[in-house]
Amino acid sequence: MISDPIQIAKLKQDILELRSDIYPPTNLTTIDGLPIYLGEKLHVEKYLEKWLHLYNRAMELSHPFDDPIDLTKTNEIHLPVHYNLPVFAKNVTRMIINKTLAKESITFRSSAALFEKCGSFKDEEIQSIYDYFEEDEDNVLVGHRPYNDIRAYIFYAGDNDRHRTRFYNSGLIIGFPAGWKTIEILDNRNNVRKQRSDAYTNPIANNNTWNIFKKYK
Repeated sequence: MISDPIQIAKLKQDILELRSDIYPPTNLTTIDGLPIYLGEKLHVEKYLEKWLHLYNRAMELSHPFDDPIDLTKTNEIHLPVHYNLPVFAKNVTRMIINKTLAKESITFRSSAALFEKCGSFKDEEIQSIYDYFEEDEDNVLVGHRPYNDIRAYIFYAGDNDRHRTRFYNSGLIIGFPAGWKTIEILDNRNNVRKQRSDAYTNPIANNNTWNIFKKYK
């Protein structure tokens, strides 16, 4: 199957319909306040069976020229987030949950695109944005929007490396190995990690959601 917009749109609609019917899973344990669902590997695999046809279609659309992968034999199934498919992780023995101050960053080459995305600003700031773009047609502005990013660091049986997983929008389905009753979870959400220092300072506009900076040349 060759990737094309029509097939992708159809797949996304089918995913949305299945999510409406069977998500979230009802027979798995949840972590309070998070879209994470835990259960024995066998139960997770049975739930995965209902999704496999959609995952296989997504794999074909995302990697049309790659050899097929048996998704039932992989520890983690992770596809582009725009499909809105749950992340499945099997044979998990440990997980760390971290909350980090992050930022969305977008570049703008016109005032129209900036205002459409970021909304309104004070009159003097709007004029500064207009003036900056009129000074030089190559001028670029950068918009930063801070947010809390929640990530999971997953450890698999027999693997000492941690695997970072973003899951907050799509959901995370975790299966622990046979014979285990649960997994070790270290929840660090109350210890928010500091945002990395940002080279951009002195925004020319700020509307309490977006900070607008002159892009360095």
